[in-house]
Order: sequence, then C-alpha cells, then structure tokens
Amino acid sequence: MRRLDGLVDAVVMPSQLGTNVASRLATDGQLGPVIEHQQTARTTFVTGPPDGYEHTIFATLIRLNASLGGSYIVLPSPGDRLSGDWRWLFLPCNGFRPAMRVVLDAVVAVSER
Repeated sequence: MRRLDGLVDAVVMPSQLGTNVASRLATDGQLGPVIEHQQTARTTFVTGPPDGYEHTIFATLIRLNASLGGSYIVLPSPGDRLSGDWRWLFLPCNGFRPAMRVVLDAVVAVSER
C-alpha cells in the first residue's frame, strides 16, 4: 500500500518492543492496526500522519531500532496466510488509526521501564 500523505503512516520496530507497545496502547484504548513480519521480527503500527514530534525523539528511535514507515506500508495479503511472512496482529476496524504521537509516546514509555 502506498502511504497516503497526510492520512496514513506507520511506525516500525522490533517485534519484542512491538509487543510491549501493543500492550500499552491496548491498556490506553489506543490500539489500531498492527502488522507483523515474521521473517525480520518487525512490527508495524499503522498510524495517522506525523506532526513533527518524531523529530524530537529521533535519537531514541534510532537507539531502539525503530523508524517511521517510509513511502510504502506493506499490508498482509491472502497469499501471506500460506507463507506466514506478513500477518495482522490486530486487524483494522472502523477506520481507527492512533495518532503517530500516541504510538511514539508508548514506544518511549515502554523503553524507559
């Protein structure tokens, strides 16, 4: 899926960090669509667009091996069920995507524990 500038973006991180972030977001009622790529052990959180906050925590993101989505977000397809490469950890529902800042705040919070 090509990123729709101003509407959809993503935060990508190692799966172990992603598990902790997902738990935090679920507790806060802010968990949106989440994708796992099993071969690379990476988790992608589909979010709203960035607002500039990501620049203030750039060093933290680098240290945690986390990044923003880039130009494309790879979504699981029906064929991925057979290969197991990409899978939805949390399916999209009702169009909800957390603000990128909310996901980034959760990344920072769980990394400080």
